[in-house]
Amino acid sequence: MLHRGEAQATAQPSRSAIRRFARITLALTAFVAVTGFSQPEAARSAVMSRTAAKPVSMTSTPSGAGYWIAAEDGGVFSFGDAQFYGSTGATPLNKPVVGIASTPTGHGYWLVAADGGIFSFGDARFYGSTGATPLNKPVVGIAPTPTGHGYWLVAADGGIFSFGDAQYYGSTGATPLNKPVVGIAATPDGHGYRFVAGDGGVFDFGQSQYFGRVVYEPAPAPTATLSWPLPVSASVTGKYGEYRPKPTPHTHSGVDLAASSGTEIFAAADGRVVSSGSVSGYGEYTCIEHTAHLATCYAHQSTRLVTTGSLVSRGQLIGRVGSTGTSSTGPHLHFEVKVDGRFTCPASWLGRPGNQLCV
Repeated sequence: MLHRGEAQATAQPSRSAIRRFARITLALTAFVAVTGFSQPEAARSAVMSRTAAKPVSMTSTPSGAGYWIAAEDGGVFSFGDAQFYGSTGATPLNKPVVGIASTPTGHGYWLVAADGGIFSFGDARFYGSTGATPLNKPVVGIAPTPTGHGYWLVAADGGIFSFGDAQYYGSTGATPLNKPVVGIAATPDGHGYRFVAGDGGVFDFGQSQYFGRVVYEPAPAPTATLSWPLPVSASVTGKYGEYRPKPTPHTHSGVDLAASSGTEIFAAADGRVVSSGSVSGYGEYTCIEHTAHLATCYAHQSTRLVTTGSLVSRGQLIGRVGSTGTSSTGPHLHFEVKVDGRFTCPASWLGRPGNQLCV
């Protein structure tokens, strides 16, 4: 049965799934070290495949020793112990593929398109699709039941479609969403599901429990929101992004502004001092958090005039130029801009041409 909010309709006939058996394998050998919570390089397969279509979704094998990646044109790429069971091949798609889900055995998978079309491969059976049912918003994800005898589809507006032995436990209905839904996951027993919206909001149905959410706050686009940190237009003696071979090879994280020792240093904007102290290479070093995303830092000072936790105003005197720190080669201010904790080119934030301050 198909469910859309509180409505029901009969599932439409299957789209024909055209199977193209074309394995893409390039033999390499790789060893991966998995440490900590963040594993960007973990479980990398010893295979590389190329596609001109955008990758949109992935699903793991039951063993966890492999996975499939689906592209928006219906191409499927298998890695590790994942076997290739087919793709949409040259079949024209009305809408791009948006998701992939493995069967419980790992001997097949489903692809779902934005219009709710389902493509089944291997031991994945077809249990229905949205067919000609008009959708208010595109389908964005698929979650199979634990038995593999059914699946749920979720649309961007929180509408749920259930097929096979998948039971309908609810949807957001007419509840306004701040951001569209982007994914769905079933509970291990199949007696519920949860989906997540683009702002990190989580919605639970059936026996699914709520454990928390994330809050998405996009970083601001670079604009001339920062003031020049010195009372003079200093000479730029080091640009952001330069390669520095000493004291150890590194990329320059800020911009060096030459000034005589004792020159006043001003806060580039209102904020709170999150760090003020002596740091080996930086010497006397101060960092100010201006927003949840934006911070500025000031290194090699001769004197720091603010302490950690202090609130400062734009243009407030916070220190004086010096040459402290093991990496300093003479009196100057090393000025850094950080966005979400990552160093970035300060030029656009200061309203200066990029090539003036950055490589």
